[in-house]
Amino acid sequence: MDRKGSSLDRTPVAPAGVGTKISARLGSLAGHVVTTASATYARIGIGSVEAKVLFVLDEGPMTAARISKCLGMDRAAISRTVKALVARGLLDRSTGSVADLSLTPKGMGMHGAVRRISEERERRLLARFTEVERAQLVDYLARLAVNVPELSKLADQMAGPGRLEL
Repeated sequence: MDRKGSSLDRTPVAPAGVGTKISARLGSLAGHVVTTASATYARIGIGSVEAKVLFVLDEGPMTAARISKCLGMDRAAISRTVKALVARGLLDRSTGSVADLSLTPKGMGMHGAVRRISEERERRLLARFTEVERAQLVDYLARLAVNVPELSKLADQMAGPGRLEL
């Protein structure tokens, strides 16, 4: 059967010459995952960053700063997203010395839709992995995350006086 026009044409591949460059492979994969998430969540009228914020609030009320930290995203982007979600009636902002954000009943309904989509996306993404491989992948990703501060250190070493010469 001819593959033209099938979903196989959209299978992401690592850019030519990438070899074993993990950062390039992760970047390419992340780009495809984010692009498809945006397209999928748009079908229910929500952006992918909005979906992430709703998803993280499953843990209970929290501040915008905490959401930003949990998601590893810029505070300004989270602040804009929170403002939009509050305006849409999906989030409630408490009043007081610390403004906690929580899901409204409407937000809980959207959260349920986001959760179902997220679970299906993950099921499809990991379809060719065994349970053991899934657990290993989670472990590998956690171990990679621990090393991310070293990348920041490299960026700092490349700037200013006494910079690292390669």
